[in-house]
Amino acid sequence: MQGDTWLNREFILARMLAHLDWYTLIQIIPIEHWPSLLTPPVLGRLRAPLRIKYERLQRFLRGETVSPSGWDPENRKRIQQSFFSHWRHGA
Repeated sequence: MQGDTWLNREFILARMLAHLDWYTLIQIIPIEHWPSLLTPPVLGRLRAPLRIKYERLQRFLRGETVSPSGWDPENRKRIQQSFFSHWRHGA
């Protein structure tokens, strides 16, 4: 066994985010604690679609501007490439 280092706060919180719905999460941990809990080490343990969702939530809870519908600059290029990819590949 590797010891107790793998079972830390980030690991437990990431597992909670991955496996519990939002309504259960806010019953366990009050909403005012979430901005300080959604840290890069926690978010880094999540798979991309879920990580993006919680990164957006983190920005919203911290009062930052959040782009609607995922059309923020980070996703715009990825969405455009996937949408127009059939034209480049002759499909």
